[in-house]
Amino acid sequence: MPVVLRDNFLVHPDYRKLAITVIFLQCLGALLGLVLTNKLSIKIIYKVLLSILFVLFFVLSIVVFFILLATVNASFF
Repeated sequence: MPVVLRDNFLVHPDYRKLAITVIFLQCLGALLGLVLTNKLSIKIIYKVLLSILFVLFFVLSIVVFFILLATVNASFF
């Protein structure tokens, strides 16, 4: 049977805390990008497009972050 997904260190249970940290930093980066995009002096259409992109990235990162938090062992806290 062929392997569909290759083994990734971030999905291994031993590295779950590292994955949570990385996703949390992605959330902060997307939020910071959204704030800085609104402070730039560029055309409004570019502001809207960049804001939509950062909001989508932030929402996706938050969903993944909470899924990781929900599936972590109770010993994490």
